[in-house]
Amino acid sequence: PKQSGDKKERIILMRRFENIAKLYCPDTILSGKFEDLCKRVDYKIGIKSRKLAGIVHRTLTGNSYSSYDRGIKRDRFFVIAHTVMPSILIELGFLSNDVEAEALSGEPYQKLLAKRISSGIINYLLN
Repeated sequence: PKQSGDKKERIILMRRFENIAKLYCPDTILSGKFEDLCKRVDYKIGIKSRKLAGIVHRTLTGNSYSSYDRGIKRDRFFVIAHTVMPSILIELGFLSNDVEAEALSGEPYQKLLAKRISSGIINYLLN
């Protein structure tokens, strides 16, 4: 029997997701409901994302970082909630704040931030 387009797409997505699950949850037996598998993988990726956030935050808030430290917050933003790898969203300041806007528009400050973010990512990958 011929499968509907929606069912075919779901099967393809499930197979792709199972490969991702094997990568992030090698100790997990791939059985049970698809939704349960999604939750297990999401949990594992969430742990890795929190570790990445912590390392980048520590790197960013080192000496000579002049912006106000707003800390690390957890939320399910769409742009980072639906990924298959550790992900973070970095807020470096607000353009509505005159002091922060001036700092963010300067090339030296942009280079400092870029260097610290990349150093944090490298530190994460090496640990």
